[in-house]
Amino acid sequence: MKAGMSFMVGLGVGVAVGILYAPKSGTETQDFLTQKAKSGIDQVSGAAKKLQTQAGNLADKVKEASQ
Repeated sequence: MKAGMSFMVGLGVGVAVGILYAPKSGTETQDFLTQKAKSGIDQVSGAAKKLQTQAGNLADKVKEASQ
C-alpha cells in the first residue's frame, strides 16, 4: 500500500512539473491532457470489458464442468 501511495505522489509531482514547464500554451496543454485522459479511460474501459467477457466464459466453463 505504501509503494502505491508513493507512486501516486510521484505521478502527481511529475504531472505538475510537466505542466509548469510545458512549451505549449495553457489551452493547448489542457486540450492535450483532456485527449490523453479520454484515451486512458477508453483503454481502461476496453480492458474491463475484456476481463468481464473472460470471467463470464470462465464461469460458463465451471458450470459445464460441474454438471
